[in-house]
Amino acid sequence: ERARTVPRSEPSGPRPGDGRYRIEHEIGRGGMGRVFLAEDQRLGRRVALKTRLGEGERAAARFQQEARATAQLEHPNIVPVYDLDHDEEGQTRFTMRLVEGRPLAEVLQSLARGEGTMARAFGPAELLLVFTKVCDAVAYAHSRGVLHRDLKPDNIMLGRYGEAFVMDWGLARVGDVDVGPGLGPDRIKSDSGEQITIVGSVVGTPGYMSPEQARGAREEVDARSDVFSLGAILYEILTYRRAFAGDHTAALIAATILAEVVPPTQVVPDRPIVAALEPACMRALAREPDDRFDSVRALRDAVAEALEGSREAARRRATAEERLETSRAHQLEHDRLGAQARDRRADAERRLAELPVTAVPEREALFDELGDVEALEARARAAFWEAYGRLISGVREDPSFQPAREALVELLLSRAGELRRNGDSSTAADLEAIARQHDRERAEARLDDPAHLTVESTPPGATVSVVRFVERGPLWEERAASGPELTPGAYAADLRLPDRPAVRATFRLAPGERRNLKVHLPEMGAVEEGFVYVPGGAYLVGGDRLAPEAGPRAEITLRGFAIATHLVTMKEYAAFLNALDDEEAARRAPRIGNTSYWTPANGRYEVPFTDPDGDEIGADWPVCMLSASDADAYARWRSAQTGRLVRLPTSDEWEVAAGGGDGRVFPWGDGFDPSLCRMLTSAPRAGPCPVGSYPRDRSPFGVLDAAGLVREHTSTEIDGQRVVRGGAWPAAPVQCRIGRRSLLGPDETYVTFGFRLAHDV
Repeated sequence: ERARTVPRSEPSGPRPGDGRYRIEHEIGRGGMGRVFLAEDQRLGRRVALKTRLGEGERAAARFQQEARATAQLEHPNIVPVYDLDHDEEGQTRFTMRLVEGRPLAEVLQSLARGEGTMARAFGPAELLLVFTKVCDAVAYAHSRGVLHRDLKPDNIMLGRYGEAFVMDWGLARVGDVDVGPGLGPDRIKSDSGEQITIVGSVVGTPGYMSPEQARGAREEVDARSDVFSLGAILYEILTYRRAFAGDHTAALIAATILAEVVPPTQVVPDRPIVAALEPACMRALAREPDDRFDSVRALRDAVAEALEGSREAARRRATAEERLETSRAHQLEHDRLGAQARDRRADAERRLAELPVTAVPEREALFDELGDVEALEARARAAFWEAYGRLISGVREDPSFQPAREALVELLLSRAGELRRNGDSSTAADLEAIARQHDRERAEARLDDPAHLTVESTPPGATVSVVRFVERGPLWEERAASGPELTPGAYAADLRLPDRPAVRATFRLAPGERRNLKVHLPEMGAVEEGFVYVPGGAYLVGGDRLAPEAGPRAEITLRGFAIATHLVTMKEYAAFLNALDDEEAARRAPRIGNTSYWTPANGRYEVPFTDPDGDEIGADWPVCMLSASDADAYARWRSAQTGRLVRLPTSDEWEVAAGGGDGRVFPWGDGFDPSLCRMLTSAPRAGPCPVGSYPRDRSPFGVLDAAGLVREHTSTEIDGQRVVRGGAWPAAPVQCRIGRRSLLGPDETYVTFGFRLAHDV
């Protein structure tokens, strides 16, 4: 029974009352009695007046014993008994302090429903303070030899001003004497309040009573039985759920005796205070009394100690939350400045690439613009590291605060992705490694979130095999892959159809991307012998900050084209010169300025030959010392000879054919070694060599010698100048990067400039 204000209900029969007490209305009813709101007219105060239900001497004795047991317990958290007497009809009654408030059960039910008003009034700290007060009351009762035996949220009243009271001592035991029912057929209360007759000595409320109470083992019931009930209450405070579930009383009793309690952290894994208090809660709920706390005081001390630790945890959590919140402002600043810098750099680099080298004032103005861009980029980097510092501080302050850890991983991986798009794979890998250190599972899930690939061929029906490019030192090696789910990274798909040439399509898959790759397979004969086909599609170009004049990273779309595997050789160019008249041939022969490096012998250009510097020039060496106009003239002659229109590749076509358009730095991967291409330190003496001598200088499409040997003219023109691509035999490593570009007048020559051909498909 609870002495509290409830909606008025009329009791059956006459209301009790006499000259001292003026009865107003019934406010509660239980198995042993009724409680009325009354006014003590002698003392002028409102009280809760309890009368018994049931007839007979046994019921009267139990009722008086309850009053006397409660009266012995003078404690701030136990409702005091004011008086025990008889009414005019001789019926026993006693009065208590009137408590106006609500039961803990009502509060927990509201919290379970997510009611915000209740959550603001009763947070975890407030509820645990209530729990410690309840423990104080029960510990005091135990010190007086009184066991409650029916502790539950319904029997804990919360006053309006922070008071907490343990109510309803009707089932208490004083020493070895039962106050309430205990022998013979007992009436116990179910969770719904229904009175259910249980045969035996079961005393308490199913779901909160201890296993020994549930078994009816009265001789085993002691202070640790109340500890168990308090553990069930603590469990409900922590989780807003009951420790034991059952559709009916028998099921609840069986669960109490047999079921394993689900740890609170598995019910609510996101509350630090739950983790702190779980050990105490689970120990209190141990099935065997010997495994529980020896006393309620020990339970209370364990909760208080954990609560103190949780206060420190709460302070750390608040600090971590503040770090997370302030980091977001720095992240936004980084994103804003980074976007501005990207747009301005792309514009400045585009305009710079279009200016001739001789436009010095205009180029210097753009240098100033790029200086401003670099200042913006520096501010963006500072904002990134400020956000990183805030988040790492939050993680260190509270390692269990997942939002800060997740934000840190996302920040690092986002920056790593940005760096990879800009060609800085090394720094990106460092940031990814840091992300893995903080949350390996999340980082790898983010980095390795499977991409989904489907491939459609035109004509349909092609067989498809997929390879993934995997780093091995400086090289990207091919390894077989199978789908449709693929790890993010760079790939190639090889398609084959009968009566069609095999086609390779390259692509890069981002984490979680869904890619439908459409590939056209040309007819037999559509691709010139000695050429490789590059299918139409989307490709990455630019973005290599270390490559001179590389331009910004961009995704472009190309139509399918074919490009020569090899550079045009001296032997092939000799056939062209020999087809020209002497004057035209002399004008188109390799030269530097007015000095010709190839003169005819007996009216014909023959190879091998010795040039003016005394070098032996081989037939399979790449032709060089030519202008873009010379290359165009050769392409026109070759087209007339074969009947197929050939041309120089565009700058974008060359870059995609040379690197696969998948973001790599060199044709073979991202690392460099002088043994991989013909460049300055590849041989004891710098100079050209036969084409194809460096098989590792090979693109995914099969294009050879793009990183070294000679630089290559393209058909792309900017302000009257031609774009030149590739590395060369006297080049340093940075000049061998496929992103490198430069401009040269169409009629200008240079010692290392040659070309290769392309044609439309």
